[in-house]
Amino acid sequence: MSLIKISAAFDGGNIEVIEAEGPQNIQLNIRKDTKADFMQWFYFRMQEVQGMDLKIDILNASECSYPEGWEDYQAVVSYDRITWFRVPTSYDGKKLSIEFLPEFNSVFVAYFAPYTHDQHLNLISSVQMMPYAFVEHIGKTVEGRDIDMIVLGDDADEEKKKVWMIARQHPGESMAEWFVEGFL
Repeated sequence: MSLIKISAAFDGGNIEVIEAEGPQNIQLNIRKDTKADFMQWFYFRMQEVQGMDLKIDILNASECSYPEGWEDYQAVVSYDRITWFRVPTSYDGKKLSIEFLPEFNSVFVAYFAPYTHDQHLNLISSVQMMPYAFVEHIGKTVEGRDIDMIVLGDDADEEKKKVWMIARQHPGESMAEWFVEGFL
């Protein structure tokens, strides 16, 4: 039996491995957000797991920013990071447990279907080519990434109402950009 490999060393990855001694004994913790004291999201890759009946326990789920969010929640899984599907997930008031049987050797597990930084940059690039749209640089994140503001419409008309929309305000909110992409 090969050892299960778990990694979060990629864009958006977030998990801490406590123990992974077998398919029914995988214990993980969610790491705190960068330069913050809160946490809520996870995104990791598992390898060497095809055909194994997995039970993943996220031990510190009750310490998250919004533990009520785990009620009736189901984690998402993908083999290709394009198509995501829900898997059985339960919360006992302390730990979050995820159970499934992977069909392939490499699988991604996440809080929600992630919207990567590369996808974000592609969206920003495409928006600037839209009529009545421009992208403005308004600052940097704590990790030094650019913060962009997309402005749509004719800003010269003072009579028109303004609508503000914020997405990706916190690291665990990347999935909000799916909405923004659809809106645009």
